[in-house]
Amino acid sequence: MSINRLGLGRIAYKEGLYEQAKQYYEESLTISQEIGDQRAIATSFSDLGDVTRASGDYQGCRRHFQDALEIATNTWTTPLILDSATRTAELLVITRREETALALVTFVMQHYTGHKAIRDRAELLFSGLTSKLPVQLAEAAQACGQSWDFDTAVAELRAELEA
Repeated sequence: MSINRLGLGRIAYKEGLYEQAKQYYEESLTISQEIGDQRAIATSFSDLGDVTRASGDYQGCRRHFQDALEIATNTWTTPLILDSATRTAELLVITRREETALALVTFVMQHYTGHKAIRDRAELLFSGLTSKLPVQLAEAAQACGQSWDFDTAVAELRAELEA
């Protein structure tokens, strides 16, 4: 049932119906919390973060992404951690933190988990950032992301979301 609500929310989101998407995501979150499905809870928070970001509420977006990241790290669900990093990088681009965004997606791209949607999202962002940033800044950001282990990347994510 919560998966159905997530799917409906994603359709509404893609159509630009943000209030409707938010309602579906909140319903999914409620159902997921009632049944204790941690992965679905984290996904609902992530999707709520996307819709609040699209609505211009960056603080709300940060809160939702923090909640998703907390669950992902508590359950050590690698795909959710990488998804949180990619979504946070998208927010950082909007808030003019492109170098950190590039470091995050570089980290994501070197930790392939078999989740094509996460990888595709990261690659798209990576491509846009490397063409936008000056070469030296892009290379430094990529080197930074390549040097991170999971603990460092999670610490960077938390720091960015708490800022």
